[in-house]
Amino acid sequence: MEFKRTRVLRGHVGAVLCARFTKDGAYCLTCGADRTIKLWNPQRDAPKTGALLIKNYSGPHVKEVSHIAVADDCARFASCGGDKTVFLWDVATGAVSRRFEGHMARVNCAAFCAPGDQLLATGSYDRTLRFWDLRARNAQALQVLDDFGDSVTAVAVAKAPNDVDAPRRFGYGGSSRPQARSSAPPPSAAVVTGC
Repeated sequence: MEFKRTRVLRGHVGAVLCARFTKDGAYCLTCGADRTIKLWNPQRDAPKTGALLIKNYSGPHVKEVSHIAVADDCARFASCGGDKTVFLWDVATGAVSRRFEGHMARVNCAAFCAPGDQLLATGSYDRTLRFWDLRARNAQALQVLDDFGDSVTAVAVAKAPNDVDAPRRFGYGGSSRPQARSSAPPPSAAVVTGC
């Protein structure tokens, strides 16, 4: 397989620290040392920026934005970085819908998980992996894994290949009445971290 450059995206001031495509590959989000996040349409050419810059997201981060994760529905994304904070954004409005605090050092990585991307996993230099319930009103971590020997620099979550039956793992079995819900991530979810 041969790769070739099709576009160069220009617009950040300073280093670009992360780039993520949406699940369908139609759009791309970038973030960087300039504390901004940019939404691009890499399929459309633009003279000054290389690709069509759709939206700039800025404001809440006071230090560099080191990572972004995009929800499968492309309606939300999460950003994290040097300010020890994680923000959940609404793509269409550009507004921050949630703010998660609790890490004691730079947050390096984030990944959506669970059916419907209802959980967010974040890893940090503080040697913890935290799971946040995006359905809950409180901003406390649902679960904290703190037995890492070094900083958590990457997280990947394996999703079920077909999430149509996933509600069964979240407390809704084959019967018509709901079963007791567990506050932990679903047992069939695999989490891989990098230290």
